[in-house]
Amino acid sequence: MMVGTLVDAAIGCLVESILGYFFIGKLEAWIHGVGLADDVEELKAAVRLVQMVVAAAKGRKIENEPLARSVDAMKELLYDADDVMDELDYYRLKLQVERDNSIAGTPDAANNTEVKSTWLSSSIRQLGSSIISSVGTISSIGSSRGKRKREDDHHIAASSHLEILENKSEFSSRIKHIVRKLRQLGIDVSNVMGIDGSNSAGTSNLGRYHDNPTTSYLVEPKHLIDPRDLHSSIANIGKMTALQELYKFKVQAQNDSGFDIRQLKFLSQLVKLGIYQLENVQSKQEASEARLIDKVNLEDVCLSWDTSSTSSGPSTETAIDVLEGLRPHPSLKHLQIIGYNGSSYPSWLATDISITSLQSLHLEKCKKLGVLPQLLKLPLLRKLELKDMPNIVEVTIPCLEELELIELPKLEKCVAISNSKLNCGLQSLIIEECPELNDFALLTSENFCSFEVIQDSGMSQLESYSAEDLSAEAEKKKWLPVLDVLRIHGCPRLKLIRALPPSSNTRLSIEGLSAYPAIEIRFGNLSVKSSNDLKVLDEKILAFQNLKDVTSVEIEHCPNLEFLSFEGFRQLNNVRKMTVSKCGNLVSFVPNAVSETWRATTCPAFPHLKHLKIESSGNRTLLKELKVEDSPDLQSLRLHSCTALERLRICECRQVAVLEGLQYLNSLRSLSIDMNPELSRSWVRKYQEVEQGSGHVCLLPPSLERLNIDNLQEELMPYLLARLPCLSNLQVYSSPNLTSLQLGSLAALKKLSIGDCDSLASIQSCLSELEECEFWGQDLTSLQPGSLTALKHLTLDCCTGLASLERQFLGDLIDLEIEDCSCSIPALLEFLSRQADSFSIFPRMERLSVDDLSALATSLCRHLASLRCLELSSLEGVACFTDEQEKALQLLTSLQELEFDTCMELADLPAKLYSLDSQKVRNHILSTHLKAT
Repeated sequence: MMVGTLVDAAIGCLVESILGYFFIGKLEAWIHGVGLADDVEELKAAVRLVQMVVAAAKGRKIENEPLARSVDAMKELLYDADDVMDELDYYRLKLQVERDNSIAGTPDAANNTEVKSTWLSSSIRQLGSSIISSVGTISSIGSSRGKRKREDDHHIAASSHLEILENKSEFSSRIKHIVRKLRQLGIDVSNVMGIDGSNSAGTSNLGRYHDNPTTSYLVEPKHLIDPRDLHSSIANIGKMTALQELYKFKVQAQNDSGFDIRQLKFLSQLVKLGIYQLENVQSKQEASEARLIDKVNLEDVCLSWDTSSTSSGPSTETAIDVLEGLRPHPSLKHLQIIGYNGSSYPSWLATDISITSLQSLHLEKCKKLGVLPQLLKLPLLRKLELKDMPNIVEVTIPCLEELELIELPKLEKCVAISNSKLNCGLQSLIIEECPELNDFALLTSENFCSFEVIQDSGMSQLESYSAEDLSAEAEKKKWLPVLDVLRIHGCPRLKLIRALPPSSNTRLSIEGLSAYPAIEIRFGNLSVKSSNDLKVLDEKILAFQNLKDVTSVEIEHCPNLEFLSFEGFRQLNNVRKMTVSKCGNLVSFVPNAVSETWRATTCPAFPHLKHLKIESSGNRTLLKELKVEDSPDLQSLRLHSCTALERLRICECRQVAVLEGLQYLNSLRSLSIDMNPELSRSWVRKYQEVEQGSGHVCLLPPSLERLNIDNLQEELMPYLLARLPCLSNLQVYSSPNLTSLQLGSLAALKKLSIGDCDSLASIQSCLSELEECEFWGQDLTSLQPGSLTALKHLTLDCCTGLASLERQFLGDLIDLEIEDCSCSIPALLEFLSRQADSFSIFPRMERLSVDDLSALATSLCRHLASLRCLELSSLEGVACFTDEQEKALQLLTSLQELEFDTCMELADLPAKLYSLDSQKVRNHILSTHLKAT
């Protein structure tokens, strides 16, 4: 904006474009549903303020550079505001398309939905560009920058209702920033330009009534914008005859000039009006002087008596007369009555209902009213709110979109005129503090459509149909398919018989119901809390099929909860965070007395889980087995309170960087874990930090007896295996970078398994107590001489360096398995052939299993005087024994069992085998189909 130019008329047009969003009724309702109503209302007020400033400054010149910059900044903020509203309307339309697609039931409905969705999709695509086009044309008059909106604003990535809920805080922050800046700039510009409410260039300004609220110089404005609501104290407000909104007019006594109800008489342009302190109006005649009946534009009225006053207030008769005198025009759409002391309704809402255009009715603190007006005579009514009505016992409701029943202590029954229509149309249901409510067919009856209120000769009556009489169409209807909000608090006698939520789009809050925990579903978060009665959380409580958009699960303060439905929770494929706390009796996902396994993630369950936390306080969780598998996105796992845990398996979770609480699991006996570099580094840092502080830390609990670890990192190895006095079984697999294994502190180690550790060059320890070894894909030169003195079982699979056995004393070995080691067998036989006949390498060996017949040589068999069982497998291409092999078999004088596995080509056995002194061997051979040579 250049100094000397006129105030940009484009700003005014841009303001009108933004304000146009607020006349989209569905957008306004949707914004309220996602929790942004307060923020957007503030934005609306700030834009109204700018509208007043621009209208007052129309045709004025910019006199200085700072003012020009302020006007430009104000315009940029308006573009930002337009961006926000455009994006919100985009999300609303997209959600409507998705919802229409999801609830289409019949083929015709599907076709209609497809046509409608196509139209809406086209509207979505054209929405932003059409607004930009109009605004861009206007803004080009006064802005060298041209249109502010970016093209990518109109190609917003496809997102679900979940995404707008997740981004709520971001939208809220953006709106608050815009509002704060717009208000300040609006006041600054008005002060500099000397703008007053009468659109003259005088010395007064928009903020003057802040300093002196009783001034009455504002005559022409249509809107009063004041965040502090000081306009309620402006005297003689009746002079502002063009006013369209007056949210709070406080009636004062007759002798207080400027605040009597007659001030409203000539405000014929009012659209919204709130009249407060009606206890100061004394008669029907005085009330009628407000002339609400004449205000044809009036759509929204609030009539309020002050119930907090220490005085007794008006009499019942006076209150009835005053309300009668406040008869509104028939075009009224929204009515609130608060603090009314009368015992009956005015004629215009009872016997002679005139406000037939009414869309919403709010009754609050009307303590003497015991029944509702005849709502059937309000054909357009879509919203009913009843709050703090102590004498209401039963309500009969028509087809509504929104229903609120709050603080109705005597309410027992809620009857719908048509349950089927109410079910299909209800979008928001809020019931709070209704302790006696026990009958609401829509919630408490399985066949809710079988109960309808029908009209007969002008009278309502309840007629019951059997299930057989219901049409197939009614039977197939979904339960509350378009419900956005369901909130039920403090209704202990209300027994829901259906799982919650009724649909995937429902924001849910349940608390204080019989046999139900506190459940909240909001912004993609599922919370289940505070229930002493809950023992099983399954499909009877939660409709898991409607929770697929949930990203966070929190279950806490359920001390008697024992089981979570694995089949149910595995449907929550978008869960990224799960917390279970203060559930001391939890033992399983599946209610099975034998199995005590909680499978937190078994594919395809929780494929995107990033954080899993299990904690308790006071009572420790009884969880005994936990498996966390195939969770590629899991980043953190906290298990501090799982003190009863005995078995833990963490596999295929390569993003885990935080794993805390293991050292506190003093009941843990078995751990299988797939390490990753980030987790290894974090554990090393933790250990080193504690050591530097002269402390001691154990990464694993001392109770651990079995450890199976994959991807063990070299730098972590000495810390991880420290202080494990009970560890008897260690398995290290798939650790290609591991060069050495230090086992010196594992005094109780009895079994060692090593596989696929290609770089492993040494095992540093005295393994004199080791009884069982398994090596897979290893070079046995890593074994130290004389270290395996107590070994009883040895398995070698795909190993090289068998000649290293010559350095071992294997006098106690009783079981040897050799598989896929053909290249190393000759070296072993060559070593054995050099040994003296009087010396036996394997004096106690009882079982030998080999898959290479070349191992059956005299050099080996003469050391197997105690062999009882010989297993030969996978002898491919072998048809018969050689003379050397037959001779070797004759040396096995203690042989009792001879087994063949996958020896398909072997046709003959040596006849001399029958001379062995073993009836078992003889019987075994005779039972085969082989032919003796």
